[in-house]
Amino acid sequence: MTTASKIEVGTRNSAVPATLDSFRALFNELDKGNLNKLSQVYSEDIRFQDPLSAVSGLDELTRYLPVLMRTLSPVTSSLGMRLSRANLLPCPG
Repeated sequence: MTTASKIEVGTRNSAVPATLDSFRALFNELDKGNLNKLSQVYSEDIRFQDPLSAVSGLDELTRYLPVLMRTLSPVTSSLGMRLSRANLLPCPG
C-alpha cells in the first residue's frame, strides 16, 4: 500500500477516497489476531485519542486496542461513514 505524506483534499488525484476505504476496511475486520495490520493505515508516530484514553505511538496503540476490545465486548461496531470535503478539518501539525 502506498501512503501520502499528506492527504491531498480537493486535488484532482486526491488520495482521500482510497485512504478512507483502506481505513474502513481494516477497522471493519480488526480483532486481536490482526493488530499487526495497523501499520497499513497508521505511522509509527500515531497519536490516538478516544473518550477513554489517549496513546502515542503505534506500539502503544497496538497494546491499547486489545484492552479496549475486551472492555467493549460484546459490542460490535462498523465504520461505514463517508466523509466529504466539508467534513475534513486540518490536523494540527
